Amino acid sequence: MADPASLAPACPLPAVKIGTVALTEVAVGTVMSVQPYPGAGQAVSTKLAQLTGIPFPEPGRSADFEDLRVLWAGRDTAFLVGEVPPLDLLCGEAALTDQSDAWVVLRLSGSQAREVLARLTPLDLRDTAFTEGQTARTELAHMAVLLVALPAAVEIWLMRSMRLTALDKLSQAMKSVAARAARDRDTGDAAP
Repeated sequence: MADPASLAPACPLPAVKIGTVALTEVAVGTVMSVQPYPGAGQAVSTKLAQLTGIPFPEPGRSADFEDLRVLWAGRDTAFLVGEVPPLDLLCGEAALTDQSDAWVVLRLSGSQAREVLARLTPLDLRDTAFTEGQTARTELAHMAVLLVALPAAVEIWLMRSMRLTALDKLSQAMKSVAARAARDRDTGDAAP
């Protein structure tokens, strides 16, 4: 059996650009999940702030501090992403799990990126509803994902095993949005 430490990461997905939308795979570094044990939420938040400068995130929120991001990733779950410090202070108060090899992050950018996502997820992704720094657990073409709103893009976090399916579904939606935009340009119609 191969030594897990010696296995190379998955080959990166090819970047895709269709119309005004680009899809790229992003290397985010370490991903550590933090799940406070029952009754320890406030203590974990306080200690996390001492360790990282960022408390446990409110539902649906994220924060950055230097080379670390903290994302709300679901009920009583946060992801620490990037340069994760030693978390010994949280031992006994939270379940800590290295999730780095489980998740892949895709970044969808461009003027019609949210329109592409709207074809695959039930969330309201208008700029006024899904604002910068927000996170949401949802589905994307029946795959469980975590969406993170960035200034000019949306990150799509999903299980590594689903990345090719996501690439296919997102590419199809990108083609559909680009075709509609081209048709509207050719006929002079505005999209509803």
